[in-house]
Amino acid sequence: MLWTGSAASLLGAMSVTTAAPLLAFTLTRSPAFVSWVVAAGTVPGLLLHVPAGMLVDRLDHWRTMLVSQTVRTLMSVVVVATLAAGVFRPSVLVLAALVSGACTTFYNVAEVTAVPRVVPAERLQTAMAQNEGRANGAMLLGRPLGGVLHAVGTAVPYAADAIFGLASMVAILTLRSAWLRGRTGHSHSTAERWVHTPAVSADGPTDRQRRSLTAEMFEGLKWLWQYRFLRTTLIACTATNLLFQIVTLLLVVRAREAGLPLAGVGVLLAAPGLGGSFVSGYVAVTHRRRYGRRPIRLVRLCMGAWLGMTVLLAAVPWAGAWMVAWGGVGFVGARLNIALSTYQASRTPADLRGRVAGTNRFVTLGVAPIGTMVGGVAITTVGAPAVAWAVPAAIAATGVLLWTARRARLLRLRRRLRRRLRRDAVRAPMAPA
Repeated sequence: MLWTGSAASLLGAMSVTTAAPLLAFTLTRSPAFVSWVVAAGTVPGLLLHVPAGMLVDRLDHWRTMLVSQTVRTLMSVVVVATLAAGVFRPSVLVLAALVSGACTTFYNVAEVTAVPRVVPAERLQTAMAQNEGRANGAMLLGRPLGGVLHAVGTAVPYAADAIFGLASMVAILTLRSAWLRGRTGHSHSTAERWVHTPAVSADGPTDRQRRSLTAEMFEGLKWLWQYRFLRTTLIACTATNLLFQIVTLLLVVRAREAGLPLAGVGVLLAAPGLGGSFVSGYVAVTHRRRYGRRPIRLVRLCMGAWLGMTVLLAAVPWAGAWMVAWGGVGFVGARLNIALSTYQASRTPADLRGRVAGTNRFVTLGVAPIGTMVGGVAITTVGAPAVAWAVPAAIAATGVLLWTARRARLLRLRRRLRRRLRRDAVRAPMAPA
C-alpha cells in the first residue's frame, strides 16, 4: 500500500510538472511567466530537502505523508475550480507550483525513510529496486500523460492529479500508523522509538536545544561522510548529475540540428527511464547483490560505464547510437541508485534517516539547475561538439580525483601507523639479558 500510494502521488506530480508550463504559456503567451512557473516548482526541492529531513525525523511519518498529499490534492482542486468558474488568475499557477513542490519534497523524504520500517532487512534491496522502477515508470508515463491531458482541456491535468492524489490518500489511510511508528508489537531498538527528541519546557526551548536544532541540519552530511561508499557515491553522483543536465541540453540541440522530429527527441530523452526501468525490474526479480561485500567496486564500474557512454555520445553522429548510450546511462545510474538506497537505509540509525535522505537529495539533485545553466552558456559559447567531448573529460577527471584522494588517504594512514609503531618500539622496556 505504501508503494501504491507513492506511485499514484508520483504519477500525478509528474503529469502536472509537464502540464503547468503548457498551461502557463496557453494563458499568458509569456515565456517569462513560464520560467516563473517552472522555477516555482523546482525551488522548494532545492531549499526544503534538508529542513524536511530534520522535521521528518521529529514528526509522524504517516501524518507527514497524509498531510502533504492532502494539501497537494486540495491545491489541484482549487486550480480546477477557479478554471471552471472563470476566475482563474495566473498567480494561482505559481502558488500551485510552490505548494506542489513543497508537499512533494516532504512526502518523498517521509516515504523513503518509512520503507525500512515496513520492509524486512533481507527484502530491502528488492523494495529499493521497486521504488527505482516506480520513479522511472512515472517519468515515462507521467510526462507524456501531462501533455495529452492538457490537449484535452486546460483543467484536465489538475483534475487527474486530484484523482491520483485521492487514490494516494486512500492508500495512506489504509496503512496502519503504528507500522511507521515502530509500535506493531515487534522488538525495536531504542533508535526506533518514534519520539526521540528532548521535551521542550513550558518556557520555550533552551539555548542548548536551539543549538541542537541548528546542528541537526548538518548531522546528515556528517553521517554520510564517515562511510567510504556513501562519501564516494555522493561525490560521483553530484558531479555526474551536473554533467548529465548538460548532456540533456546537448542531445536536444544535436537532435534538432540532425533533423530529428519532435517525437523522436521525446523518445531520445526518455531513454534513461527505459534503461532504469529495465535494471530495476531485473534487480527486483533476481534479488542479486553482487556488490554487497565491496560496494565501492560498483562506483568504479559505473564511472567507467558512464565514461564509455558519453564518449559514444560525442563520437557517433547517429540518433540510434545516442539512444543506446543515453539509455545505458540511465541503466547504470539506476543500478547505483538501488545500491546506494539499500546501503544507506540498512545502515542509517532510525533517528537520522530523514536528515540523511534529505541531505543526500539536496546535494545530488541541487546541482541540476546549475548544470542546465552551465550547459546553455557552454553550448552557446564554444559549440555543441566541444561540449560533447568536455563531458567525458570531466567524468574521467572526477574518477581520477576520487582514486587519487583514496590513494592519498591510504598513504597518510600508513605513515601514521609507521610513526605509531616506531613510538611504541621506543617506549617499550628493554628485554632482560
